[in-house]
Amino acid sequence: MMSKEIFGLDEAADIGRAAVACKKNKQYNLAKIYFIESGQRMNALIKQNKVPKDKIDAVAGIIKSTIAQAEECSKYFKAEIEALKKDKYCDEILKNVTVTPDSVSFDSIMGLGKAKSILRETLILPNLRPDLFTGIRSPPRGILFYGPPGNGKTYLAKAVSRECNATFINISASAMVSKWMGEGEKMMKALFHVANICQPSVIFIDEVDSLLSERKENDHEASRRLKTEFLVQFDGLNNSPTDRISLIGATNLPNMLDPAALRRFGRRILIPLPDDEAKAQIIKGLLNQVQHNMSDKDIVKVAKSLEFYSASDISNLVKEAAMEPLRSYNSTEVLGMSKYQIRAVSMKDFETARKTVPPSLTKKDIVFFIEWEKKYGGDK
Repeated sequence: MMSKEIFGLDEAADIGRAAVACKKNKQYNLAKIYFIESGQRMNALIKQNKVPKDKIDAVAGIIKSTIAQAEECSKYFKAEIEALKKDKYCDEILKNVTVTPDSVSFDSIMGLGKAKSILRETLILPNLRPDLFTGIRSPPRGILFYGPPGNGKTYLAKAVSRECNATFINISASAMVSKWMGEGEKMMKALFHVANICQPSVIFIDEVDSLLSERKENDHEASRRLKTEFLVQFDGLNNSPTDRISLIGATNLPNMLDPAALRRFGRRILIPLPDDEAKAQIIKGLLNQVQHNMSDKDIVKVAKSLEFYSASDISNLVKEAAMEPLRSYNSTEVLGMSKYQIRAVSMKDFETARKTVPPSLTKKDIVFFIEWEKKYGGDK
């Protein structure tokens, strides 16, 4: 988060005014967060002796008011959540809500510097400084993560919700589809309603192509109606200047998306294969869990040899290499050994592991995503 020391009373007051506007719009959770933020910044300024003496009493009174307002908004928000639980569709969506930010952070994700930079600009900063990102600077409503599987699209979405302290709603296509006519549309409507109540919120739809595939003449009526409901609800996102709802879709098949749905994802971010540096960091991080005699040069050498390996492939490779020392002993010996007696993982183990764990991607797969990015990606 940005340091609060650089902000003055004007900035704290702007956030306080944003809190009042949110409360007026009945966005109680968002209002609570802004009231607390405004009060904390004013309090920090008083402690740092940055408030003129003749204004300290007035600022202290404002801080006391913001605390009372935050507590009031918190009560209203809890009442709204209880009301949501009485609706079976909203209650089902709430089961997929992570109100407490996930443990995944940007620092725990290796590489993907470009994607992180874009997300900070489009989602994280607007939530931390709502007073700056208004009007023409309002953040995009929809972001699409696309790229080869196993490279951190889901982790990035979780990290975003943690960094901006947002409610994370993780929904799969299967959760929205029902055998009963009309149930899917009601679930879709409930999804956006819950996101609106729980602002700031991030809706994450994994494998979004299975939900929003291109519409065709032979589509089932229920599928067509579900897609239409999504488009209608999506167009209703962030109609108010104070709204803070973002939708992130992830797909390995961006070419399968319906053009109308693709248009609504204003920012499309390619999540590529890890580069050599990221590969080395992944290998080193996983090897720290076991004994090994791999030097940094050895790890870099292994990383450079893993062409077309995704982050998930690399994880599987390291796991396989870590099993090789155990295979040096028979089962009776293993049962009687201390973990410190097992030999260290070596370069030879990686050479053996590569024979059984090949990359899951080919050059053709990578070329496809590069070409799609040139045509539709938007982030050259």
